[in-house]
Amino acid sequence: MNFPLFLKSFIEKISKVGVITKRDTLTHPSRDWWIALISFVLVIVFLLLWSVYLFWRLDSGQLSSDTENTSSFKQTFNRADLQKTLLEYQKRDLFYKNILDVPPRLESPR
Repeated sequence: MNFPLFLKSFIEKISKVGVITKRDTLTHPSRDWWIALISFVLVIVFLLLWSVYLFWRLDSGQLSSDTENTSSFKQTFNRADLQKTLLEYQKRDLFYKNILDVPPRLESPR
């Protein structure tokens, strides 16, 4: 029995597992590049056309929501509460200005 010959044929069988024998039918680099290039160009053209369409709709005023909400005006705050808040902030502003203008009293520790 010729053991190294058996081992050699076994290694050849194992190395061929998963190997595609018809590589010419699966890979075409020039065709693959053309497919990728055409797909990329189509995506760019679609995005450009979509952007132009949206710009046209916005420019003509069909997508703006301003025309729908002008008839229904809702008051979102109370005027008295706003005046109260403004007075509070004016008091704070005056307090901080007084703190900055008046020098602190320091007494000598002697």
